[in-house]
Amino acid sequence: MTLDDFIALCRVARLAAPPPAALRNRGASLTYRPIGDRGEPYPTWIRDLRGESGVYVIRDRTTREILYVGESHTSKLYETLTRHFSTWRRYKGFWRGQYAEGHDPGLSYPRASVEVAARITSPARAIDEEERLIRRLSPRDNLRGQPEEEVPF
Repeated sequence: MTLDDFIALCRVARLAAPPPAALRNRGASLTYRPIGDRGEPYPTWIRDLRGESGVYVIRDRTTREILYVGESHTSKLYETLTRHFSTWRRYKGFWRGQYAEGHDPGLSYPRASVEVAARITSPARAIDEEERLIRRLSPRDNLRGQPEEEVPF
């Protein structure tokens, strides 16, 4: 085998190789699915997100408006997603320390009125993928683009 044959073989092998995990599914469309009503068990595909990292998108079932894009880079995609469907009081305002810390969105959605799409990624890719989806989808409830709260004094 000559050097030229070897180089040609390497080029062919590179073209046939699957894309690296960081790029897999990046351009794939999101599949939105209902997640049931309050009190019902979550569907299997939601429960299968336990222990995974990735991104999720919540949209209104009726209007198809994108409501929220979130991520988990700590292998807690299930927990991070399902917190948006909890019914406990989630306060958002100036005195964040009482009920929530940092960039907690303070938002929960009625399960029956939304549908969700999720994409599993590597932990290292989750934050970048969330930013990309926020730029692309312009969700209504993400912190980006919201006006700053005025300090009450």
